[in-house]
Amino acid sequence: MTRPMNGPFEIREDPDNDRAIIVFARQCHQARTRAHEESLSDVLEKCGAVACDVSSTEVLASDWLRWFERLTLRAARTGKTFAVVGMRPSVQKTTDDLALRDRLVVVENLEEVWGL
Repeated sequence: MTRPMNGPFEIREDPDNDRAIIVFARQCHQARTRAHEESLSDVLEKCGAVACDVSSTEVLASDWLRWFERLTLRAARTGKTFAVVGMRPSVQKTTDDLALRDRLVVVENLEEVWGL
């Protein structure tokens, strides 16, 4: 099931395989984070594995990266998988500036997520 991108991301659920992909838009600004926290949390609650695909994202606000950190911790506590896929150099720089790289599960492609 795919929920259309009506904000900064689109959710593609695959209930048969207990996983979901959240595809982020090219630009994700800070102002929109709070409005979407609940839907991201719901996806993690419903699925055993969640991948955040940021491979097309050029600008990702620090609030989103901190939210990824919280979801990563929640997934670890509940025995689930949460990973960020395909970080571009601009997003990597922001992640490094915030000292979050070591706190996130970052992989190159979706196949790596499903293998975690």
